[in-house]
Amino acid sequence: MNIKHALVLSIAAGFSCTAAMAQNTLRIAEVYGGGGSGQSTAAFRSDFVVIFNPTASARSLNGASLQYNSAAGTAAWGVLQLPDVTIPAGRYYLVQTHPAGNDGTGGAILTGQDYIAGSNSSLTGSLTLSATTGRVALVSDRTAINTANPAGAANVLDLVGYGSGAIGFEGSPVIGTINNTVGLLRNTGGCTDTNVNSSDFTVGAPIILNSLTAANICTGNGFVDCNGNGVNDADEIAANPSIDCNNNGIVDTCEISATTDRDGNGVIDSCQIAADPSLDCNGNGLLDLPEIATTPFLDSNSNGRIDTCETPGAGQDCNANNILDSWDLLVGTLTDVNGNGVADACEGASVVEAAVNGTVQPAPFGTRAGANGDAFFNVEGTINGTFASYGGLRFDISSVASTFNTTFGTNNWHVSRAYLFLQQSNAAFTSPFGNVRIYWSNQDTVNFTPGTTTTIFENFETDFADRETVLDYTFTKGTAITFGTQAGTGTVESHLLFDETGTNSIGGANTANEINSAAGDLTLALSPDQDIFVAATYAGRTNFTWRGPSLVVFAAPGGTGGPVCDPDVNQDGNADQGDVDYIINVIAGGDNPTGIDPDFNLDGNADQGDIDALVNVIAGGACP
Repeated sequence: MNIKHALVLSIAAGFSCTAAMAQNTLRIAEVYGGGGSGQSTAAFRSDFVVIFNPTASARSLNGASLQYNSAAGTAAWGVLQLPDVTIPAGRYYLVQTHPAGNDGTGGAILTGQDYIAGSNSSLTGSLTLSATTGRVALVSDRTAINTANPAGAANVLDLVGYGSGAIGFEGSPVIGTINNTVGLLRNTGGCTDTNVNSSDFTVGAPIILNSLTAANICTGNGFVDCNGNGVNDADEIAANPSIDCNNNGIVDTCEISATTDRDGNGVIDSCQIAADPSLDCNGNGLLDLPEIATTPFLDSNSNGRIDTCETPGAGQDCNANNILDSWDLLVGTLTDVNGNGVADACEGASVVEAAVNGTVQPAPFGTRAGANGDAFFNVEGTINGTFASYGGLRFDISSVASTFNTTFGTNNWHVSRAYLFLQQSNAAFTSPFGNVRIYWSNQDTVNFTPGTTTTIFENFETDFADRETVLDYTFTKGTAITFGTQAGTGTVESHLLFDETGTNSIGGANTANEINSAAGDLTLALSPDQDIFVAATYAGRTNFTWRGPSLVVFAAPGGTGGPVCDPDVNQDGNADQGDVDYIINVIAGGDNPTGIDPDFNLDGNADQGDIDALVNVIAGGACP
């Protein structure tokens, strides 16, 4: 912490300029940088910094910022603007340094944040901290630091350097075994401040300290009396270790809060779990019953037990994976597109996740790259500028054929119904509703693999010149919060692409015909061309929690290995010469009132071959 700045604040506040009082200004009490990953070893899913006011007077964060740089980075520091709030005497302020959408999937969900980066539109900035080495500064203004080691600068309230190679710190950096399982904790609950990071901080299990945590007014160098009984807490714990059940140097009664004692029985949850691990069946550090109370979807069958810890009973595990079907249906391991309460795969359907899903944006971006390119895909209208996008999906038809060849015999089947299964993975920009069109296309060579820059949003019409509409649907953002903080995440959508007992679009019929061909790829594109305002967000094939886009196909016996086709192209109820005359007229450019695709043999051209194929089918031959 910057002593010179502390002295200025102390004098301005009317305090005497003793060495102890010089240390009593805002400081960093804790740093955790292990969030934002998929590693199961992480303590929490989010990076955070705890700011502490050790003084006996309130202190303001007006105009202040948190700033971060890598261990040896020479560029300007990243800046996270802080809200204009006042931290009361002896209180903590927990800042999640990146938006909720950047959370990882390993570790416990961070709760009790006083501020989350990105949650206030008038404030800018986001910081992704390293779990092992870096530099964090609490700064009285919002101007980016541009020096390697700003220790002693007038605007730097506090500076923490940690890990091997850190070139900015007070005194010397914090060292030790620093990884995503631990945090940096300022000793004596935040009171110790000798301006030497290595001695002021201890590497240990991170804890949640926030505005609800009991006040901890530092009355002297290292003296802490959080429960106000006039006895230094360290001495009190030494005399009676039972009052610090988790051995973190803080009297238990000072830690009791809605987040540390979620069942409200006056005992810190982690101590209950240590005494009886069965109270935390999934080992995430949270008591099961309060976790179910705040996140009911964890107990989909409402029997008071977390689904993933429960051994299924008879009729509860149709796919024999030793997990309740109700849970599998919730997270997308199983699907139920027709909503009959029975998993599709368990009633004979073929369920195939997309081999490729891509979010295709305008040039120069092309298909969104990186891990998020596979884990999510978006459909966004042109009002969203450079984020405008269509979603490209590609499915391996041979996987579908393999299922039905086993069930019905090779080629002795045809598609009876086909659905597109989607799970929402919503973000702050997701629109509450909007219109999306699903197209079929035979352009299986259009490359929308994540990271491809040559396929761009502007070329949609030419890339898919043969596209046929399958269906239009209204995207409606879900409202329930099942996981994380974004409403509707995990909401299931099931779109009927084809039904042999109903009326189908050309695109729907083409979809069924292509699946019936039993080979190659099926290409679908989800387009915003009907709604410039839509912003639909979905889980991709590598999503951490939810199922990616999936093709769900039901089949019926009967077929010759070729596509099921309807030779009654003029839809007069008969397959005869009238149909031949009709397709000849359409190929020649005539009217097409029934909306049929004249490419009857699906070779990409509307020509004599289609007429011959239709004549053959009418005569009793196989579909092309």
